[in-house]
Amino acid sequence: MKNFTIHQSNIFGNYHGVLFFKNFLQKNKNRKIFILVDSNTENYCLSFFYSLFNISEKSFLLRIPAGESSKSLAYVSFLFDELIAHQADNDSLLINLGGGVVSDLGGFVASTFNRGMSYINFPTTLLAQVDASIGGKTGVNFKGIKNKIGLINNPIFTIVLTEFIKTLPKKEFLSGYGEICKYGLICNPGIWEYISKSKINILDDPQYIIYQSIKIKTDIVHKDNNEKGLRKILNFGHTIGHAIESVCQKISLKHGICVVMGMICELYISHILLKLPKQKLDIYVKVLNSNFALKKIKNISQIISLIRHDKKNQKGKLLFSLISKIGHCHFNQEVSENLIEESLTFYNSLYNE
Repeated sequence: MKNFTIHQSNIFGNYHGVLFFKNFLQKNKNRKIFILVDSNTENYCLSFFYSLFNISEKSFLLRIPAGESSKSLAYVSFLFDELIAHQADNDSLLINLGGGVVSDLGGFVASTFNRGMSYINFPTTLLAQVDASIGGKTGVNFKGIKNKIGLINNPIFTIVLTEFIKTLPKKEFLSGYGEICKYGLICNPGIWEYISKSKINILDDPQYIIYQSIKIKTDIVHKDNNEKGLRKILNFGHTIGHAIESVCQKISLKHGICVVMGMICELYISHILLKLPKQKLDIYVKVLNSNFALKKIKNISQIISLIRHDKKNQKGKLLFSLISKIGHCHFNQEVSENLIEESLTFYNSLYNE
């Protein structure tokens, strides 16, 4: 396993992470520890976690169902009740063992309980390891709108154990690669070239690409933690992608797949507004189509309605991050509703069903 440490963001990978956390536990013997899991991580990841760190008998397990529906105020209330019942205090520690839902929800609960308790992320999905667990964005969905309630508050550290990737089904693996594709398009032509050379394969060793993706995100977050400028480029594909994800809750489209769908639409918008060459648009769309099983988008009017409520909008303007060429992303680009609809129509023209 590739071991790594990214000091500026307190991220430790594999053996470095195991050693660091063991030392941390030794120095914090008297702290009350809570571990948040969903039904998937409890079944597939918890026993491995306990085998590395002997804390099963001195920690409290907090359980939520797997899936986006758990990222809600109802489960915030449920977890507050659990913490109160077990007498958590400001010195207590919450460990988020899971994917993006667990780190988003757990981070929000820890950040607001008793005006803040410390938390640690142990991301178990590819998407969480390269994106969701990094950068301190926490929050829940509200009335069908993604991440409408939340705050930015960083964990005290994050431990990335790539061994967890072996527990993932193919659709979860591909969801993580959706975010990796984003990094290639907005920042790193090398990552995009790596992806373009061969089809994404769950049997491939993802450790190189995980490290490169983490490095990109941590560098951006370090320069703009509160998303006032540069960090906004990480939203490429997400404005339309989040709206698609909200509309498609009943069929449970994975976040990273929705981001890919959003990127295809936003590549088209980039072609129209920022003159991304048509030849490049076609190449990028072809690579994405060859790696992800995508289908037509329904309920276009509902998607546009949700975009009107996107948290990135300002003064009634619908603001996007778009690319003029690979590795050159521009934030706060105003896009009209007509062009958004045109991009969704372009996307649908690529698929028979």
